[in-house]
Amino acid sequence: MAARRLRTLVVDDNQDYLRTCLRWLAGEDGIDVVDNAGSGEAAVETVARLRPDLVLMDLVMPGMGGLEATRRIKAQPDPPVVVIMSLWDSGVARAEAELVGADGFVSKSQITTALLPLVRARTGFGAGAAADDGPGPTPATPVP
Repeated sequence: MAARRLRTLVVDDNQDYLRTCLRWLAGEDGIDVVDNAGSGEAAVETVARLRPDLVLMDLVMPGMGGLEATRRIKAQPDPPVVVIMSLWDSGVARAEAELVGADGFVSKSQITTALLPLVRARTGFGAGAAADDGPGPTPATPVP
């Protein structure tokens, strides 16, 4: 039986960061990046069209930012897990993410160590592999 792959949309207006994130995710077992978007508007449209399991959403983007896009995505029927990513890691940003319904918040500087533990906690994805991975660092904050 084939392992389930987590269909993922990555949203970021910074093309350098987007390429780096996509390259890293391509090496992660079970992650299938189905598309990427450079704006909040494109993210909302892409989620409605592709129905991913997970959205990695940049916080600050021109036009519709990550918070408004997350609010709109979470208002859709059967919404995906949305994790906000940002260089601006603060209590205020985390609280705002929680208010719009984000499932978690990860500092971009810690994404390679913090994202997968958070995704496992929120989706059960890779739960069988979690014991093999060890506890590892988990600086991401799940949003209740």
